[in-house]
Amino acid sequence: MEEQSELNAKQERALVALMTCRTLDEAADQASVGQRTLRRWLQQEAFQSAFKDLRREAMASASTYLRTLAWEAVSTLRAVMTDDANAPGSRVSAARTLLEHAQRAVEFEDLSLRVGDRNFKLRFPYRP
Repeated sequence: MEEQSELNAKQERALVALMTCRTLDEAADQASVGQRTLRRWLQQEAFQSAFKDLRREAMASASTYLRTLAWEAVSTLRAVMTDDANAPGSRVSAARTLLEHAQRAVEFEDLSLRVGDRNFKLRFPYRP
């Protein structure tokens, strides 16, 4: 967030408010700035850049957290699937869910590899 250093304290408060409030009006109130001021700041390149950086960081954090929860979810589904005390329908449902997600994971991995290979070829095209 190198761009954020160009912002003043009110703008930094406004960025935090934008990240935590549901509407622009609420964010302006929380940051103690006018709505027109906040809208004007949102048009400025440095403010936009800092806001994008904050959103990107928030999404990266959320994504990391979801990956940790995914392991727990898989463990839970496995426990349901392998516990003979559970109803057969629950066990089948858990197994189906695991298989569907495993298939999607393989498809995603294949796609990622193909995209990565294409990007590599675009950057380093073969020239005889």
